[in-house]
Amino acid sequence: MASARRVIKRLKRSPLVWQSGLGLILQTLGKGIGFLLTLFLARLLQASEFGVFAYGRNLIFLIAPLATLGYTSAATRYLPDYLVQEKFGEANGFTRHTFLTVFFTGLALAGAAFIMLTFNPDIVENSNLRALYAILPSTPFYALLFVLVSVGRSYGLTTLALAPLLVLQPLAHLGLFFIAVALGAPVDGYTASLAFSVATAIVSFGAFLWLRGAIPRAVLEARCVCHNRDWLGFSLPTAIGLAGSILMTRFPTLVLGFFSPNAEVGRFAIILALAQVLAIPRDAITGALGPEIMRRLSEKDVPGLLLVLRRGVLFSVGVTFAGALVLWMLGDFVLGLLGPSFAGSRLLLLLMIGDQLIQASSLLLSAFLTIEARPRVNIIILCGSAFLCVVLATILASHMGAVGAALGSIGGSLAMLVATAFVCWRKLSAIAR
Repeated sequence: MASARRVIKRLKRSPLVWQSGLGLILQTLGKGIGFLLTLFLARLLQASEFGVFAYGRNLIFLIAPLATLGYTSAATRYLPDYLVQEKFGEANGFTRHTFLTVFFTGLALAGAAFIMLTFNPDIVENSNLRALYAILPSTPFYALLFVLVSVGRSYGLTTLALAPLLVLQPLAHLGLFFIAVALGAPVDGYTASLAFSVATAIVSFGAFLWLRGAIPRAVLEARCVCHNRDWLGFSLPTAIGLAGSILMTRFPTLVLGFFSPNAEVGRFAIILALAQVLAIPRDAITGALGPEIMRRLSEKDVPGLLLVLRRGVLFSVGVTFAGALVLWMLGDFVLGLLGPSFAGSRLLLLLMIGDQLIQASSLLLSAFLTIEARPRVNIIILCGSAFLCVVLATILASHMGAVGAALGSIGGSLAMLVATAFVCWRKLSAIAR
């Protein structure tokens, strides 16, 4: 008992434990705020106008992470090493290079989207076009907030890393939306999109000033030393995997907007947000089992590793299934609170829940491959699954609307589960020999 108390005291004094706990609190708080904001806007705008906003926001959620070019992983790889070795010039150079590269890449992607919409305005509805023009300027700023998560954590600044993107940006968006409406702006998707852009730019600028004041002075005053080729060479392969993952999550909503009215896009977006709540315990379980998987791998304890993976997958699926039952029972009630325009989505909710259950089965296996240092295999699986998702969602959404888009997402998730399970089985067999 005394030894246990000593361990607890040491953990309480550990900066790593405090930073991890703070990160978990901020992530939970941020996801809760984002979810409630989505529900609130859906209730306020109703399905059609919420679909206008959700379509534009989904596009930002797709292209802004792509604009990071994988530098989120590079920050985790290089910055802590530079700081430990007191290579402050490299740390300063990497930080500046990362933010400049991400910002101008986001600017280029937003510009390309502007040009495409200007010369091909018929690809979206007119109401969507106005909202897209309003929200696209947020792309480089949202990309900066996205990469700030990894850069800030690498400097040991957990609050600075997570609060701007997960907490401050959603709250600023809601506040600016209310201010705009109070000043006479219409309660519609265009106003919500414009408020999103302005809030993202303001929070991004404030976060940059905050970071500049929080970074050690030794880093800021050091002469920049850049290894652009090395950094980019490390980042781009991870960017490919990130692109696959983002496409699987965001493309079904995007392609649905080409074939269906805004009201259907709005219903699809809100049900997707409800279903994604089921990912919270799944992600927590995967993160918690990571160190144990690493330990079993280093000891080449195949039976123990199999036991961890089997129990982890069963527990992850079990918890997700329990949450799915609650969501299924309360689904009509929650959708009813949002308004009559969201009614009649029972089948779509069932498909989204099924997709989350499939993902719960594959996430831990994918994490095993990452821990086992097989990033190329993971990238191939992600890209192949994303390609299948894109093809299926495009074909099925054109004929079946929101149900077809959901089935396309399920097809991609199933492909990922089968491929990941097969590769894991082959790898575990090899370790056993």
